[in-house]
Amino acid sequence: MGRLTIKDEQGNWALKGVKWNQLHVGETITQQVQEKIYGALAKLKDYEDSGMTPDECWDCCNREKVATQLEKLKSLVPVNRVLDDIVNDKPKELGMLIAYEKAIEIVKGGGIDE
Repeated sequence: MGRLTIKDEQGNWALKGVKWNQLHVGETITQQVQEKIYGALAKLKDYEDSGMTPDECWDCCNREKVATQLEKLKSLVPVNRVLDDIVNDKPKELGMLIAYEKAIEIVKGGGIDE
């Protein structure tokens, strides 16, 4: 569904696809405006039904971004060097892979329970 709100250059925000003057007292609510409002309310209901606070929603979104960045960094560890290091008893890259994997697990799990 994507974003429901938009912001103009002056920082004013609105419901995407609905002009403010369409919501003024006395204005006729068209089918298009009714659908936009209903869609926004349905999304708000889903959010409230989740039981999450705004901070928890934000944390959840950021957690995915961090996990994706860590997975990208992990993919940069040269696998051939890992195998060479195991043979040569220098497990630096292997340690990096394990550390990235653990960090990704922690981020996806929402932190460490102590």
